[in-house]
Amino acid sequence: MAIMKQRLPLTLSALALVVALFGATPLGRAARDLTGVIPAFAKKAGYATNAGAVNGIRASRTPQAGYLVPLRADGKFPVSVGQAGPAGPAGSAGVQGPAGPAGASGTEAYALVDPNGGSPRLVDAQTRGFAAVGVGPFGQGDYCLTPSPGVTVDSTAAVASVEAFYTSAFGIATVRYPTSGPSCPAGQLEVKTFTDNPIQLSNQIGFTVNVP
Repeated sequence: MAIMKQRLPLTLSALALVVALFGATPLGRAARDLTGVIPAFAKKAGYATNAGAVNGIRASRTPQAGYLVPLRADGKFPVSVGQAGPAGPAGSAGVQGPAGPAGASGTEAYALVDPNGGSPRLVDAQTRGFAAVGVGPFGQGDYCLTPSPGVTVDSTAAVASVEAFYTSAFGIATVRYPTSGPSCPAGQLEVKTFTDNPIQLSNQIGFTVNVP
């Protein structure tokens, strides 16, 4: 193609000379017509070397790496190009869902028990979730606590502690969950208090109990 471009001016000059020499003769007219054909042919040949490409980049109707893709009639790229558009406006808030179930409220029940010389009683100011306390199946020093309606105390892990003010002998307090032998009536919580020397049940020890 480079050689053709170099020879094209020489060819045109020769044709011009022929036109000048032969004028209106049939040969002159043929040469004159040919001078218009060659430039047109040269332009078409130049386009052919770049056919289907823009600056060396070829085009494709479907997305391909390294190819140009034509816009749609609305001036936008086809959806298949996969361009991410700008973020849309935030949507309106949805309908509020129903309220969930109430969670645990911490300590469900607690009590302070005064042994009261063998006639145990609940100290109201430090008691919640219990309705009564009485002597248990093992006698003095064994206690059965009755919970208030709706409170469950026999299937949890309650904790008992010695309370100093209502206690007149050194000892311990412990919750009992029996699987056999004597026990408090179903649904009640059993607590036993002991002195340590000798170890035996005692009605001289006040205690607190907490039920989660």
